[in-house]
Amino acid sequence: MEVAPPGVDVNEVEAQIRALPGVADVHDLHIWTVTSGLDTASGHVVLADDAELHAVLDRVTALLAEEYHVTHATIQCEPASHEEHANPI
Repeated sequence: MEVAPPGVDVNEVEAQIRALPGVADVHDLHIWTVTSGLDTASGHVVLADDAELHAVLDRVTALLAEEYHVTHATIQCEPASHEEHANPI
């Protein structure tokens, strides 16, 4: 059974990611525990216009690992002009 890790405030994590250099926005962020000792995350990070994709991805995954011990994360980086973000359904 998958549950959120105890003591993790997803809104706080989202705010910390949003504050990273090169990040314009964050959406669809999910953090959960798959099994004891394996916390995972997935989410979408919208890049600032001048952002370098690899640097942003490294910052996001480092934050998740160092601050929240989430070492298995799937993060989708997308430009602000990406249709899904620009015109949400």
